[in-house]
Amino acid sequence: MPAFNCPIKHDGRSIGDFAIMPLKTNARGPAPIISNKETEDIVDVVISYFRPNVLHKLYEIESHSDRTFIYGILYVSECIKIIAKQKEKSSAVKQLNAKAVQTFSIPGDSKFPLNSVYKAPSSSEKQDLRDYIMQMRIEIGQRLVDIIYKNGPSEPSKVGSFC
Repeated sequence: MPAFNCPIKHDGRSIGDFAIMPLKTNARGPAPIISNKETEDIVDVVISYFRPNVLHKLYEIESHSDRTFIYGILYVSECIKIIAKQKEKSSAVKQLNAKAVQTFSIPGDSKFPLNSVYKAPSSSEKQDLRDYIMQMRIEIGQRLVDIIYKNGPSEPSKVGSFC
């Protein structure tokens, strides 16, 4: 069975070939905001498709949305590694917030691991892309913590069941 592609089709703004998709978030940044909390956004899709996609080695990229989706899945993986080491929700929140805003590479940077599948943004768009990715990272971390600690601040559900 092949990996799932991003089911949200995006015809809006892209930076390089990274889709700037709307988010349900309070974090400041360039993403268009979805005010209807019932509407599914890219973070919802990334989290719900993480488990079925994480074990695939091959992924056929069909759109800019897929590149945003791939980045999100890889970031969820990083977040789960951090959460697995935390016993309390408050420490998980603190660690994930620090991870979200720490210096990170974007497409086009020499240390970005997937430059072969991402086009570098123009120099005038680099900061917007960095801001969008940070906004997305913050939102992914917040939602993962809410899911994994749904039983209480010191009762994480099995992080391994996410993988």
